[in-house]
Amino acid sequence: RAPDVAYGQSVTPLFDEWAEDGPETFADDEIAPAGTTLVIIAGGHRAGGYRYETRSWAILAIDTEDPDRPKAKWVLPAASCKGTEVSRPTARAWHQAAYVPARFCGEAHPRGCVVAFGGNVSAQATNSVDVLDLATWQWTAGSCIGGKEPQPRNCGAVGLVQLSATEARVVFGPGGAGSDVPRGGLD
Repeated sequence: RAPDVAYGQSVTPLFDEWAEDGPETFADDEIAPAGTTLVIIAGGHRAGGYRYETRSWAILAIDTEDPDRPKAKWVLPAASCKGTEVSRPTARAWHQAAYVPARFCGEAHPRGCVVAFGGNVSAQATNSVDVLDLATWQWTAGSCIGGKEPQPRNCGAVGLVQLSATEARVVFGPGGAGSDVPRGGLD
């Protein structure tokens, strides 16, 4: 199933450009065959005026076996469902999200994770964090992240900065701090 029709969503490819043996994509045989590129689409606004944030998310599985005719389909892992409930992130839009490969996560996230930060929640800039565990496909709100707590922000950028073969930092910045995305607040 596709995520809600929205704008201000995050688009996060599960792709590790610094893998030891060269660039590689995250693989999960229960979702799609090996060699498929997985992209997480999450959040966004469902209506004008930067309101009505959504908790919707899905995975776009892109099969490039035939590079002249790539195929794509929407998927949602069965593990993300408990009964009829689907694990969902905080309703947010204009947030930033980054894929963190397993080698940087240790035991906390043995298959890696996606970290979503900031954006607008209830029409206000936030500094809240959600983490998607790629082993369980469960979202956790308010996950603990080390370091000084940043100011609330939206419309920023994100990058994963590799410090060594097993250590990296997710860097967010700069973005705005107001509710009138992208013109509002202090930059």
